[in-house]
Amino acid sequence: MQTESSLIKNTYAFIAAILIVVVLYVGKPFLVPLTWALLISLASYNFLNRVECRT
Repeated sequence: MQTESSLIKNTYAFIAAILIVVVLYVGKPFLVPLTWALLISLASYNFLNRVECRT
């Protein structure tokens, strides 16, 4: 009984991992520019906040 539960749990984990990889692969044209925009906005936040406070 214990091995069946373990097998089902591992199967669900494997299916979830496959679904995550598929979603990332299909969403790559959307997710890559979004990630770059987020990175640039976070990197420039402090600088732009200082510039805005000086004016």
